Amino acid sequence: MKAYYLIEMGFVALMAYAAPSSANCAMGPTYDINVRDNTVMICAYGEGMCPYTSALLRQNVKTGETVELHAFCAEICYLDECVPPGTYRYGFAQPFDCHPGACGPTEFYGEAEVDQDSTSCELSEGNQGTVAYELDVPWKDSSDGLVCDPGTGCVHAGSGAPTVFFFNIGIMILACCLRARRHRR
Repeated sequence: MKAYYLIEMGFVALMAYAAPSSANCAMGPTYDINVRDNTVMICAYGEGMCPYTSALLRQNVKTGETVELHAFCAEICYLDECVPPGTYRYGFAQPFDCHPGACGPTEFYGEAEVDQDSTSCELSEGNQGTVAYELDVPWKDSSDGLVCDPGTGCVHAGSGAPTVFFFNIGIMILACCLRARRHRR
């Protein structure tokens, strides 16, 4: 009888201190940008592996000048070589679709800062460089750089904690009531 009591109390204690619930959901499409010297590697995760059906753009944040990159790829990522010093936005001319069920925002662009001089740089064989882009960038009216931000589209770790806590309290009360009822017999 004593072993049963210890098992019962162990179960109640385990329920009381259970980890908060969480959902496993995917991020929205996003850019991962890395700079090395004057070369920028742009990986577009979620939809836009190189070469993508839409043109990849590079916009100088300070001047607004925009160029289109020819699809020069390193596996699934774009390489933009011999980039002059400055801060740039990289994004597709046809932006990612919004994914309302995603756990994070869908971005118009990713940013990179290049601080190395590119005057003595030469493009790799097969890299055709860039050409001027005369149309408006799709993010011209965006104040935050996001196509959309579902925000509460998913339950993140910890947000289910109050529900789990009160459920665990309920289980503890039920276990105590059953135990008290059994002792009355």
